[in-house]
Amino acid sequence: MWGMGRLQKKDIAAVNEGQMPAAAGSSASPGKMYFASPMKFMSPTTHLRRDEPTGGSVDRISSDAFLTRAKADFGKAPGVALYLDTDEFKRLLGLLIGQTKLLQNNPRLGIHPQEKLAAAIVIKHLHQYSKEAGGPLIIEELEYVPGRSNLKITYPGTTAKTVAFVGSHFDVVPADAEGWDRDPFTMSEEDGKLYGRGTTDCLGHVALLTNFLAELGQKKPNWHGVLLCFLSPVSRVAR
Repeated sequence: MWGMGRLQKKDIAAVNEGQMPAAAGSSASPGKMYFASPMKFMSPTTHLRRDEPTGGSVDRISSDAFLTRAKADFGKAPGVALYLDTDEFKRLLGLLIGQTKLLQNNPRLGIHPQEKLAAAIVIKHLHQYSKEAGGPLIIEELEYVPGRSNLKITYPGTTAKTVAFVGSHFDVVPADAEGWDRDPFTMSEEDGKLYGRGTTDCLGHVALLTNFLAELGQKKPNWHGVLLCFLSPVSRVAR
C-alpha cells in the first residue's frame, strides 16, 4: 500500500519508467515485483477534466466561468485593507504549521488529528474582536467529536440576509519528515517561498481567512448582509 513504507531504488526507477510496484499483501509472487500502469491509480476521467464535448449539459471547462460580472465594490467595506498584512499572515501560519504533527489525518493508518489545537490558535487570534471582548465577531466552537473542533464565525450585518461559505479545513495529509529537505512541521521561508506541511492545503487558507476576519473585527464595516465563515476539522465533510 502506498505510504506504508519507503520505496527501494529499484521501485523508484520502475515508477519513473511508468510502472507501479504492487501493494503489500497483493497476489504478486513472493520475491517478485508486480507492475501496473500508473493510469490504474488515477482518478476516473470526468467531464470536469475534458476539453472536448461530452454530450452532457457541460461541454467543456470554460475560462469565462463567473459568479457575477460586476466588479468588486470595495466601497462597501470602508476602511478594510485591500492588501494582506504578510508579516501577520506568516506569523499566524507559522503557529498553525507548528501543530501539524498532531493535525495529520489518515484513519486507515490509525492517524487521527486533533484539530482543536488549530482552532485554539484561531480563537486566540480573533478573541479581541469577539462579542465577549466587545467586538462584532460571533465565534462558536462546535465539537461533535472530542478534540475535533469546528469553528463557526459570524460577522453580523444590518439585515438577516446571509452569505455563508466553508472556508477551509484544519487537518493535513501525513508527512514523512525523512523524505523532506526541510522540517515539514516547522514553517520556513526561502527566496520568497514558504515551506511546511499545510502551507497551502489548507492551513494557509485558515491563516488568510483568520486575518481577513480580524480585519473585519477591527474596522467594523457596515455591511448589508451577514457574513458566515465555517472552518471544518476535515477536508471532506462526509469522511
